[in-house]
Amino acid sequence: MEYEDPDVEIKDLDHYACESNIHTKPAIIAFIQQFHDLNNRWGNWYEPVTEGFITMCAAMQEDILREHRPGREPLSEIHLILVSALRVFGLCHNIANVEANLSYMSEEEFLRKEVFVEPEEVSIDENPSIIIHRHDPNSDSLAETDGTLLKTLVHELVSKTQRLLLRGRPWDLPILFCVICLLKLIHRSISCNMPYVCMPDVYANFGYVCKNICRLYDAASKGHNPLVDVWDRDEYAALVGSHTLALEHFEVLNGLWVNAGTSYTCIPFQPN
Repeated sequence: MEYEDPDVEIKDLDHYACESNIHTKPAIIAFIQQFHDLNNRWGNWYEPVTEGFITMCAAMQEDILREHRPGREPLSEIHLILVSALRVFGLCHNIANVEANLSYMSEEEFLRKEVFVEPEEVSIDENPSIIIHRHDPNSDSLAETDGTLLKTLVHELVSKTQRLLLRGRPWDLPILFCVICLLKLIHRSISCNMPYVCMPDVYANFGYVCKNICRLYDAASKGHNPLVDVWDRDEYAALVGSHTLALEHFEVLNGLWVNAGTSYTCIPFQPN
């Protein structure tokens, strides 16, 4: 997959990181700023509320980094988990983009027609230019390597989310709520419906995993989630104490829900 227009592609975090430390603030901020106004890059891929939510996640990560003081404590998992989720989300979009440009056919029809025996371009324009060819399982290729990388990143993201939820800190809730929503968007992107496409073994039961994480959030948060029409700000403020940024983020998430209305299903929280 190649992009003629560099402003369309979401470049991976590795592109911005220095050789010595991938978790430097300038590298992370440069990476996550790509997720602002995402539909300008991806051709109105998402409806406005979902796009607004993704932009909000990027802005929240920027807030966290700007508030962090190196002399106080090093960047920890909770400081960086949103950028991890956005990284996986950006990588998985490539899968969804390829699927969107493929024609549906059964595996039998695919074999009979000998499709993609020779490399073929399937994209409708040059952003991106997608060249597809059959993968030879007997040869090494970037496809296998990339699948392994994606699987590792997803497993790490899920493990971190579970670990941070079990810690049960009220001021972590807005960040972890956003991560859960991004996991649901990631799940959609890696659920390829083309029978002839062999997907990386990211999670055989990813949907089940996401549902259990939602249940864990509901238990760990003791019912504090932003998807309510009436939110007790004072009660949450008492829980987070001096962590005022968490209060601001929770309030913004609740505002998105209230302003969007329940007719939208773009924030897929499923506690039950």
